[in-house]
Amino acid sequence: MVPGALIAALFCVMLLMALRPLAIALNFVDTPGGRKRHIGKVPLIGGLAMYIGFAAGAIVAVPAAETGYLLLGALLLLFVGLLDDRYDLPPSVRLGTQFGVVLLMYFGGDVAVTTFGDPLGLGEIRVEPFSLVTTVFFSLALINAINMTDGMDGLAGGMSFMALLGVALAGQGGAATVLAVVGLAAVVGFLAFNFPLKVNRSIRTFMGDGGSTVLGFIAAWLMISVTQPPTGHVSPAVALGFAAIPLYDLTSCFFRRIIDGRSPMSAARNHCHHILQEAGFRR
Repeated sequence: MVPGALIAALFCVMLLMALRPLAIALNFVDTPGGRKRHIGKVPLIGGLAMYIGFAAGAIVAVPAAETGYLLLGALLLLFVGLLDDRYDLPPSVRLGTQFGVVLLMYFGGDVAVTTFGDPLGLGEIRVEPFSLVTTVFFSLALINAINMTDGMDGLAGGMSFMALLGVALAGQGGAATVLAVVGLAAVVGFLAFNFPLKVNRSIRTFMGDGGSTVLGFIAAWLMISVTQPPTGHVSPAVALGFAAIPLYDLTSCFFRRIIDGRSPMSAARNHCHHILQEAGFRR
């Protein structure tokens, strides 16, 4: 576990430093304007660096048979996310890719929601007949919830850190625990370049859609793994608390936009972090 985590953090930091000049030269940067209120052009290489760091650490720490579909699905999301950061792809392309990787997780990785546990104390709630629908719904919700929190420095990384930390503490030493620790190391490496501090302002880096969707997918995979049989050790209701803030933000924005007569997929400054910013709280 420790060697994998060290490799993940080291690879992430090294890549962020090495790819920064290339990203600037290729103009692969996020430019302020519209809803984006950051200062200056910021490289969008965080997702690529975190993915490579996580993949390298996972390959060292966990047998390939347990990581193959996870890394493949994350790679597909990273690729489409990078294209979206560059060319602003239609929402249908992004959502279609997310749906595809969740199917890969379900049928290839055998990671599925089959029970809600016993949240009401009235007996276990089994959902095998609706397992695919439930798995797709939860996974897409978490992927997009993490993606939507990527509006302030350190926020999406911080929310992902909390979700992975919850999995690491709940996994009881299994493969999910190891992968969560490796993911935490990669996120920490990224946050050194993204968390809003004066000392890192000159090297500030964003994760982009590639990074946020990859983190959401990894978190969904691991949260399902630690809550579902045969390897689950924690109640699904408890695990939802690992990502309660981004999931609440996603749900509240969804219904507010419908009430306002707009598409729930439309962009707007009505996320929790936008509301806090408008109220005077700054990054």
